[in-house]
Amino acid sequence: MAAKGQAKRATLKDVANAAGVSPMTVSNVVNGKTARVGDDIRKLVLEKIEDLRYVPHLKGRGLRLARDFSIGLVMLHPERRFLNDPFNTEVAAGMSNKLAQDGYGLLVFGAQNLKDLADKIPRISQLDALAVYIFGDTAQRQAVYAKLATLGLPMILIGDVVPDNIEDASFVRQENEEGAYELASLGIKRGAKKILFMRPDHFWPAMAQREAGVRRAALGKADVETVICTEINFPAVVQQVKQRIEKDLPDLIMGGNDLFGIAATQAAAQLGLKVGSSPMITGFNGFTFREYSVPLLTSMRSPAYEIGQEAAVQLISRITEGTFPEGKVFDVTFLPGMTC
Repeated sequence: MAAKGQAKRATLKDVANAAGVSPMTVSNVVNGKTARVGDDIRKLVLEKIEDLRYVPHLKGRGLRLARDFSIGLVMLHPERRFLNDPFNTEVAAGMSNKLAQDGYGLLVFGAQNLKDLADKIPRISQLDALAVYIFGDTAQRQAVYAKLATLGLPMILIGDVVPDNIEDASFVRQENEEGAYELASLGIKRGAKKILFMRPDHFWPAMAQREAGVRRAALGKADVETVICTEINFPAVVQQVKQRIEKDLPDLIMGGNDLFGIAATQAAAQLGLKVGSSPMITGFNGFTFREYSVPLLTSMRSPAYEIGQEAAVQLISRITEGTFPEGKVFDVTFLPGMTC
């Protein structure tokens, strides 16, 4: 019986009755076994789960996980092919490999928007803990964290800070601002007075931090202009940069990531410019494909794999010891090249 003044917790049977389906159908939707469940029925069950605020019983979940420990990696990303992003792939690999050493499995959930994420909440709610990496402005990110926090699962936030209203959470991220500050300072030291910073057309905390580092380094020393680019059409980015620098050549072009840096390098080369001096160009992240850039792109190495490993370490510590270790911030590493 519910305590006085406490609302009765919804059960799987309550959801089934509200949706007019069998408890087995609800169970299949909750567990992601929807091959034999029609799309209309699946959506109806998800609506009733949301309406009734149903969360699968933790005791039953514990019995299941006694045989197969599971941790989730939730990525809210604007592209369906979110694992094409090497940062995401490295984080997932680091987490998966470290978790496997301790007998845990990793389930990766990609969602393009809040509605897409809501459809996955029933399955996510059955896990032991979550790592969360999402795009969006502060309001959107905090709304997602608050939604996931209602599941009662420990969370580690990747690349972000923990909001004050989220209790059972920690973080792991890298020094984006300091890395960008170092790159911008290098260009300014070599004479840059006009800087063009390239960032993607959707908001990531890391990009905001990198832009902040560039502007801090340039304060009183150089002018900074930001240009917004797509990440899914490389030739379009090359063309966009080419048209921009034909109008007014910046001294230093800073890609918020290596893809943008390489696009700028190709645009400058097509215009017959001397990359490395006029203009200087940098990237950020230092993943494997950078090694094929010509000339070799000056960049910063992001320890994405290590970030994934650390996320796994912190979550396992929370599950087994009951508390999170202190959140961790990784340094980035300067990668010299021929473009700056």
